[in-house]
Amino acid sequence: MTVAREDCLTQWNKLWFAAVRVVALDHIQGDEAAMEPLQLLVGALIYHRKALESFSDATLHEPVRQDPALLRGLLTLPGDALVERATEKLAVMGGMHLASASLRLPTAIL
Repeated sequence: MTVAREDCLTQWNKLWFAAVRVVALDHIQGDEAAMEPLQLLVGALIYHRKALESFSDATLHEPVRQDPALLRGLLTLPGDALVERATEKLAVMGGMHLASASLRLPTAIL
């Protein structure tokens, strides 16, 4: 079964609004131990959204391969230009964002 990018965005929006509601709960606001995993979860959701923006329906379900030419090109950029380049909607950038999200989720759960 293939899921369309638009369906992923719809599901992401539901998760985002659930996170907003949970973080806003009074008993969560003053509890630092409860806020820490939620902050990791929110970070993961942000990276996940950035990833979804980088994929199209055509690239969403394909393996993301690192392009050696892209890597060499990124290594030649100064910091400011690298930040600009990282915002481009390339599947390889989406893969990097998914990797960042995947590192935060287990930590948030544990």
